[in-house]
Amino acid sequence: MKEEITVKPFNAEEAVLNILPKAGQPEAGFLALKFKTEEEVSAMAKSAEEIRRDILLPEGIDGDYIIAKVLLNEVSLKAAQIRVEILLSARAAAELCSKLVLDGKYFKLLLNAYASPASERTFIKRWGELSASFEGEVDFNSKEASKIVDALLEEASKLEELSPKIIEENEAFIEELSKNKKLSQSMAARLADYYVKPCAKALKPAFENILKEIQAAEASFALAYDFAARVLLLNLTAEEAASAAVLSKEIKYNVLPEDLQFLALKYLKLKTPKEIADTLEAVLKRLPYADFQEENLSLAFKVMTDACGDTLLKAEREASYNRGKKLFLRSVASNKHFNGYEDLLTSAFYGKTDKDGVEERFISVLRNLPHNKDIYENADIAVKVLLGKLPEADAETQALFRKENKVLYSAGSLESEAVESYLGTKDRAEVLRFLRERLSAYEFWKSDDAKYGFALSLLVGELNGNITPFAASLGLDMLQKNWPEASIDLVLKALPAHTNFTKQSILSAYEKFYLVSSDHEDAAKRVSNMLQ
Repeated sequence: MKEEITVKPFNAEEAVLNILPKAGQPEAGFLALKFKTEEEVSAMAKSAEEIRRDILLPEGIDGDYIIAKVLLNEVSLKAAQIRVEILLSARAAAELCSKLVLDGKYFKLLLNAYASPASERTFIKRWGELSASFEGEVDFNSKEASKIVDALLEEASKLEELSPKIIEENEAFIEELSKNKKLSQSMAARLADYYVKPCAKALKPAFENILKEIQAAEASFALAYDFAARVLLLNLTAEEAASAAVLSKEIKYNVLPEDLQFLALKYLKLKTPKEIADTLEAVLKRLPYADFQEENLSLAFKVMTDACGDTLLKAEREASYNRGKKLFLRSVASNKHFNGYEDLLTSAFYGKTDKDGVEERFISVLRNLPHNKDIYENADIAVKVLLGKLPEADAETQALFRKENKVLYSAGSLESEAVESYLGTKDRAEVLRFLRERLSAYEFWKSDDAKYGFALSLLVGELNGNITPFAASLGLDMLQKNWPEASIDLVLKALPAHTNFTKQSILSAYEKFYLVSSDHEDAAKRVSNMLQ
């Protein structure tokens, strides 16, 4: 008997991690979405080696994360070189402290002062400047090394003394930018991670100098503050940010900062801003749309990412599918009984039947359910049957219970159900007050009973100790963004009891995954993998 050979399906994420094992998440996941096939991952491996050479990454230095960021067009080659210099500065400081047997506190001081994105100058540059006053080459073994170290430590100590004042000023400046809507909260948080730390340089003058350079290139650039922050976060250089500003003028659409950065980094070396804008326009004209041409912007960017005919053909098919799906959803949403379930019904029935077909099945289920005067009083139950979430036998049981207990299903019935499912010692008034206070910051529950019920189940789950307050709060934020309950449930089930991820980082990762795939289920699975 011949031995059966099982061919393991290609796993792009595993292949990516074989090439860049320390790229981390979510970067490896994003790369796997970009490079899906064996051929594409093989091409990625060659690009990774070229980047390694271009950014002058020496042996023994782990630069997988930086290379991944360059491959994703999130960091330019020039900015990557600066990041590598910081890594090399950290290694040089470690070698020096080891040779001179310096205490760990001095190593930490040197790192803060000369090997951080917020450092005024790197250790390597400052060593070169100080050693220039001596004859010949000064390495760590030379007798002059201790003099240079003394000078570096003295300088770093002065920076540390000034740190409390600088940190306070930097924090206030970042808060001001965020409060005045000049920067998003996530961008402000990233700046704070770098610049609200010991020995960081003064942020305001550095930021304003970069902003002037960008606005000198294009005064009306709406994303000028965002791109100034990106320069200070070492995503690109001030010169590249200025070029992106010029490009933005040629593109007539409201483009996401990430997409504009991508276009600038990938194409400005090869084309003029007008040529890039014309190419984007030509791609958009090829893609079918429901309402506005720009609804296909993310697909157009995907085409320009790959820059090959096959990708354009796939994008045309996807745009046609999306257009049909959007029109189908619109027709389903016109039936008031489907409110709150439009997305799920569209996912279940688009491509299989039309709106009339869905309604025929809906009415058929309703007619078989026990009811009082109006068959539509069981609309929510019937929809769950259509979606395969409730067996018909269970649906009949629920409808019969509803018929026999109709008082329970008057105003506030969802709250009543929620209170009944609470298992603790709080009285009814306390539970209701908790539910209403927690929901007061949100709007979704006022017009969507399905989401309202899901939100109440999360909050009662928190009270019962089944989920953490963090998880419940994350779930409410996701509901506010109108994401499907099934996707939210998937993410929350993967969420550990204790996590280092912030709510904003999880929400941002989900949005980014969804932007790439246009698939809530895929985005939820990716985030779940990231959390585990």
